[in-house]
This record gives sequence, C-alpha cells and structure tokens, in this order.
Amino acid sequence: MPIITFKVTEQQKMDLDAVCGANQSQYIRDAVFRQVEQSERLDRIEYRLFDLERTVGRLADRLDRAHAKPDAPVKADVSPEVMGMLAEVVLQLRGIIQPGKTTSAIASVKQGGWPPLSIR
Repeated sequence: MPIITFKVTEQQKMDLDAVCGANQSQYIRDAVFRQVEQSERLDRIEYRLFDLERTVGRLADRLDRAHAKPDAPVKADVSPEVMGMLAEVVLQLRGIIQPGKTTSAIASVKQGGWPPLSIR
C-alpha cells in the first residue's frame, strides 16, 4: 500500500493525538474518505432536488392553466417516485417548521386558488 505523508503544526499533532490515539492513519483515512462519500451523497441529493424543482415548476404551470380555465381537467403526469418524493419533502418540512408557519403556508396556497395538500 502506498504511503502518503503531510506536514502538520505541533498543535495539530497534539490535537490529532488527543482525538485518535494510536491509530492515526486509520483515523485520517476514515475522515478523508467519509468526506468524499458525503460529498458524493450531497451531489446525488442536489440532482434530486433539481429534478424535484423542475417537476414542481411543471405542476405549478399546470395548476395556473387549470386555474385560468376552471372547467378544464388537469392530468398530472408525475411519476409515483416523484409524488412519493414530493410527499416526503412536504412531511419533513412540516416536521421542522412551527405550526403557525404551516397554517400561514396553507392559507397562502388557498389564497392562490389551489387546494392545500392534506397528508395526515
């Protein structure tokens, strides 16, 4: 296995000794590759969020058109995976925000003329 070395200050060396003990190589290897793995995971999440944003935009356009023509049927062309992801995002957001803000968001949706999402 190749060996990689790098310089640290005395203080950094003491901090490293205090945190990881005897197996510094394994500690550094775990820290470096865990960060790479997390970065790759964040890239995948960013791509899914971008796809979700496009889907929500398309849905908003359809709702705007349906709102302009109330008698026109609206057919959702959203895959079950995307609907599941949307529902998950909504539920997670509802779990972290204050109840008053949820009420305000629902009121804004109603004011826009759309039915609020009711997932219980």
